[in-house]
Amino acid sequence: MKFAFHNDHCYYILEELPHHEGFDKADKMTLWQLGKLLEGGRKQRGLHGPEAKWASQYLLFLRSQTYQICPAFYSKMSQNRSVKVVSCLSYIGKTSYCVDEVLLDLLTNEPLVQTCYHAVVVSKETRRPVAVLQELAKANVVTEPQEGKRPLPDLMFPRRPTKHFTHRRIVMATDTDSNQHLNQVGYLRFSLDCVSAAAVTGALSAFKRDIVYYNAKRVWVRFVGEATAREEVTISCWEDDKCCHVIWVELSKGSQVIGHCQLQFYADKKEKDVESLSQAKL
Repeated sequence: MKFAFHNDHCYYILEELPHHEGFDKADKMTLWQLGKLLEGGRKQRGLHGPEAKWASQYLLFLRSQTYQICPAFYSKMSQNRSVKVVSCLSYIGKTSYCVDEVLLDLLTNEPLVQTCYHAVVVSKETRRPVAVLQELAKANVVTEPQEGKRPLPDLMFPRRPTKHFTHRRIVMATDTDSNQHLNQVGYLRFSLDCVSAAAVTGALSAFKRDIVYYNAKRVWVRFVGEATAREEVTISCWEDDKCCHVIWVELSKGSQVIGHCQLQFYADKKEKDVESLSQAKL
């Protein structure tokens, strides 16, 4: 992974995709591996960008993240292909800031994924939000996106219906981050596992197989609470009452909700035997 800062106030992270471990049985990069790739870029920004000066004093917690996945992501992303991430600061508030990122094909410069995350700066001692340092605000130039103000508004998460599918996972030590909490990518991975289990058991009308065989269009994750190693997380999912290609996911620890997720899939994807096609490539 290479990191660079250009005079357009954007950070560029270049990376070659892994050979096998980042791709699933449908020969596509998994969504949670996509999350890890972008997380790697975020860490590089924290280590080498203007935030690095204060990294030892404060902690950074993601409040929410949105992925907009272009059709080219599924046709262009392949093993050993090089990509770049363009990262721009899009908002600075009193205690939080937003960063917009675009994942681009290095050969064609074609956008593959657009994402935005909203992060809160907290004290290491109290774990409470603290005002973003003026020096940090001055060191960054905010680039306002054309498609709307930041932070993006939260989705109106619906009440969990009586009819829903439930899946349970134990948080392993390898699922945690440097703060010993369930990694942000873990919320997405747990959500996808729940939706896959619901699909193969016939609980979802639009999906009958493992969810890796369907193409996601938009992903939204909101981080509400935390989970640590050896704690049980209950994941519940259900179809949207107006669109069967939209799935809601709720993550909870006991009676405490710790995360929300919405997965929207492309509805015009033609049914075909993707599993046989991917096996034929081997």
